[in-house]
Amino acid sequence: MQERLLKKISRWERALDTSIEILDVNELTDSIRDDLEKLYNTRKGTVLTDSDFGLQDFGQLFNGYAEPEIENIQKSLLMLTKNYEKRLSSVSIQYNETKNSDNLCFIVSAEFNHNDQDINFTVNVNLFGDGSVTLDMM
Repeated sequence: MQERLLKKISRWERALDTSIEILDVNELTDSIRDDLEKLYNTRKGTVLTDSDFGLQDFGQLFNGYAEPEIENIQKSLLMLTKNYEKRLSSVSIQYNETKNSDNLCFIVSAEFNHNDQDINFTVNVNLFGDGSVTLDMM
């Protein structure tokens, strides 16, 4: 007899709860960074099960951008991060003006809880003209 779907999901959730406690802080930090990078590199509207998942294409901004566009990107990054990366709390995003015209840079600052300790999480988010996004730990 096969296990029912809801029982499988429950078993998987219990396994996830215990595995998070086993992960060390560096593994958890890397996992969050990797998941954010995947989220930001997914284009909004390309995921069939969730039309809001992903970042809208800001590639056209590299022909010239102004303060309102930067604020829109900040708001989009903040909304995505809060809605889809539930391990993070106290999320804030600041624009980091650089001399490099090839990319826009933002700093994501947040916290996550690991073994009842709040851990700071800070990452540079680089948006490039081709639509790609990279994240660098700070």
